[in-house]
Amino acid sequence: MSEIDLSLMGNYLDSSDDLSSLESYLVGKGDTTAYGMNIAMAIVFSRVANALNMDKDVYDQLSNINKFYLLRGALPEQEQELRKFILERFYKSIS
Repeated sequence: MSEIDLSLMGNYLDSSDDLSSLESYLVGKGDTTAYGMNIAMAIVFSRVANALNMDKDVYDQLSNINKFYLLRGALPEQEQELRKFILERFYKSIS
């Protein structure tokens, strides 16, 4: 699979941010966390939709953690970029 453009769009992510914290946000219970992560996962799907060859309605039925695992499996060589992109979009949506 060709590389997907997951370049960061803003300055919401700092080099000191812990990329492993993503999983805790993906399963977060708070309304703000769920809202922010839903937006982030929708945006990342718009970037990778063609590469996934998956219907958006099917993708939307998955939990955020399952969406992440699907994306990570589809883009194993870009996992760090994927984590950064999702976290940046998450931080932007809740700021």
